[in-house]
Amino acid sequence: MTRRVLIVEDEAAISEALTFLLEKEGFVVSAEHTGKAGLAAARATDFDALIIDLLLPDVSGAEVCARLREDGSEVSILLLTARSHEDAAAQASEARATAFMTKPFEIQDLLARLRTLLPADV
Repeated sequence: MTRRVLIVEDEAAISEALTFLLEKEGFVVSAEHTGKAGLAAARATDFDALIIDLLLPDVSGAEVCARLREDGSEVSILLLTARSHEDAAAQASEARATAFMTKPFEIQDLLARLRTLLPADV
């Protein structure tokens, strides 16, 4: 079963690297670089998981997550942040994200975390 993932990350190098690595693992990946574009994409397409940077240039990743939850979305959301672990945990919890990871991270750790967030095959 092909899994669809949306990456919302404003740093091009991180977005491109994640896209490349996830596609290599068999995921179908879409990428957006702003919170507004990510929110629109998440609302328009049925993704299996979202990977969203917390600090985006227009609308924060936490706000994107919170708005999707207000819409009733139950999609798995992994927030990425360069902030301290405590700050990230609080913001992720408040926004009702499924999980969070701090940058920098090992790609294998991100892949393992992502796989645990994906819905079971039916």
